[in-house]
Amino acid sequence: MYNDFYNFKSEPFENTLNAKFFFPSDSHREVLASLMYGIKQAKGVLLLTGEIGAGKTQALKVLKDLLTDDKNNKIIEITNPKLGSDEFFYFIASCLMIENAADMGANQLVAEIKNKLLTGRSDDFRFVILIDEAQMLNDDALEKVRLLSNLEHLSKKMVQFVLVGQPELLTKLNSGPNRALLQRVAISKALGYLNRALTENYIDYRLKTAGVTRKVFTHAAVDLIYTISSGSPRLINQVCDASLFHGYLKKCDTIDDKIVTLAKADLPFLSSVPPAQTSVEQVNDAVLTEAVQNEPEPLVAIPLPSKKINQPSRISFDKAMLIKLAGVLVVLLLIYLVYLTISLSNQANSNSSSQRNMQQKLPSSSYSQTPLRYDSEEANADMRPSMPVDNSNSRYQIKSPTSVQSNFDRSFEKVAPSNPAAMNDHRLSMPLAAVDKSKISTTNTAAVSESSWDSEHDIYFPFHPNMQGLNAIRVDEGVALSQVIKNQYGAWNATIEDIVRQVNPHINNLNEVNSQHDLQLPILSEIGLLTRTKTGSVYVYYGSFTKQSAAKQSADYLNQLGFKTVFQSEKWDYRYVSRVFIGPYASFDQAQDAIVNLSFKDFEKIFN
Repeated sequence: MYNDFYNFKSEPFENTLNAKFFFPSDSHREVLASLMYGIKQAKGVLLLTGEIGAGKTQALKVLKDLLTDDKNNKIIEITNPKLGSDEFFYFIASCLMIENAADMGANQLVAEIKNKLLTGRSDDFRFVILIDEAQMLNDDALEKVRLLSNLEHLSKKMVQFVLVGQPELLTKLNSGPNRALLQRVAISKALGYLNRALTENYIDYRLKTAGVTRKVFTHAAVDLIYTISSGSPRLINQVCDASLFHGYLKKCDTIDDKIVTLAKADLPFLSSVPPAQTSVEQVNDAVLTEAVQNEPEPLVAIPLPSKKINQPSRISFDKAMLIKLAGVLVVLLLIYLVYLTISLSNQANSNSSSQRNMQQKLPSSSYSQTPLRYDSEEANADMRPSMPVDNSNSRYQIKSPTSVQSNFDRSFEKVAPSNPAAMNDHRLSMPLAAVDKSKISTTNTAAVSESSWDSEHDIYFPFHPNMQGLNAIRVDEGVALSQVIKNQYGAWNATIEDIVRQVNPHINNLNEVNSQHDLQLPILSEIGLLTRTKTGSVYVYYGSFTKQSAAKQSADYLNQLGFKTVFQSEKWDYRYVSRVFIGPYASFDQAQDAIVNLSFKDFEKIFN
């Protein structure tokens, strides 16, 4: 009703399972990445818990969409957990097209399921069973889950279970008859409610997805919405929907706290105590998975909710106890100050060492560079760790380092010449001013306006033989790779990050570098951009892009200048990276002569 008034393309706060409105917060991305990892590595039993309205079912929907994209996955979703134990088995058997399942005993049926899974099975085949509201499974059904989780082939679990439920699921698994199943849980994650900042981000994200980018809710309105909902996404949707309706009735294009108060009156259930969060004691008592895992991969810790509803009990202290407590606090404060001083000193020494390494002059080469400004996007100005968001249709892609992108647009249509200065993409690696074609060396032998695809990765990347060396450094736990790159090179962009990422294959999280490994930082130089193929042809590395459209724009730009370009694509972290190479050329000298007047924007702060 209010969509036209606010210019919404769709209703922004419907409580429906629409993947378009999935809010990819850091915790949601971590949950999806952990569950995808567990399934791909055939860990067996995976667990996701969270309070009512925390977004568990939405996350499960997104997980199912991700799994469905892989034809090697056979997925069964159980939406009625109140099935009896026999019905539970029969349902799985029917999905596998096992006949006469009702005439078989439990052991015989398990054997038939195993035989069915082995028939025509490929090495990459995965059989995944998703169970929502799993806290409603009875003990017999949970025992059936345990029996199926025991099926193995070539030391890998044949059936992958994802159990999703409220915190009561942990309590049920921790009870006597189900502890054997709890000990088989390989990964356990929890979704909590949103804090105040994420609540505002969530509201803005839903509004933007519905087609409106302006601030519809005032700061005071968001404060009240957070107080009313306790950060529950489901309750946030209900309060925002009711508030927009009241704003529409009053013809107010901006929602303030007074309108939210009116909306609250239409939602009587909000006057009760907000939903309780999962307590620390519940999680610590119930999740025992780490002690029973023999795998080298560490379990991902359960993020505890940021807000606790239970009020603390009153405790009376006598004067002597208060004095002792104050003394303990003073001692702890002194210890913290000493630790802080040592940490700041170590950080200063580390930064000084990094700056000395960067001050070493590199040998001059035959390239002629034109200094140009790097158009860094404002969102990355402070280089805070952030999960990159792809603005394409796949906003929740999960890392698969060895996979090659299969849906890349490999056809490149002719485009009208455009002004490169007008291109405004945050990953665009090209000069900000148009290049005079007359200044391009006549030794450029690449074909004009031609792009091709390196699907087999024949072009070597990274190119160690041309790098002048590697600096090994050790960083603190949890530091973002982007911050390390900025400190070392004085600039950060997708191109430099791609090179550093490839030199350090142990990095599996761009937001947290593992302090147990030395980080190898290559000394970048102009000659290092030259590389060869497996057959000996020479190419020039132009840059990496996190958007296919940006890579294509750069290729079109280079084609207009008379260069031939080649693409590579690889998925790392949560997005694809597309690389653009110029060539081929017969020799390094020919390649250098061809690009003598071409500027490489992503490296200008390093080479100049």
